Amino acid sequence: MTHKICCVCKVEKPYDMFYPNRGKKNLKGGVMSLCKKCSCIKSRAWGLKNRDKVAYAQRENYLKKTYSLNQEEYNSMVDRVGGRCEICKREESNLHIDHDHTTGKIRGLLCLLCNTGLGKFRDNKEILREAIRYLDER
Repeated sequence: MTHKICCVCKVEKPYDMFYPNRGKKNLKGGVMSLCKKCSCIKSRAWGLKNRDKVAYAQRENYLKKTYSLNQEEYNSMVDRVGGRCEICKREESNLHIDHDHTTGKIRGLLCLLCNTGLGKFRDNKEILREAIRYLDER
């Protein structure tokens, strides 16, 4: 038996057109009951339906893995700064976590422009002073 019928599209296809079913290797030839194409369509539909849940979970994982924070701690930081960038004071809906790249210590919350600006100056105070001098002279 080298072919199987997909339970969704009802088309007989070779086994390599199905994803492996690691949990049930001895059943149904060790492959899933729906073909790869139908599986992708089903996964995409689930992702669109659950977009908010997925985005929230991804954000939680990112905060935890990168900064050892949870969403509530991040929200508390946003409240502390009044939802404004700590450099330019602009109100932002998505403040970025600024951190010391050497120690990993969180310094504060910044808008995208200020956060990337510090990064472009390599967090170097002397270069920033020179930039200020340059602007003052112009």
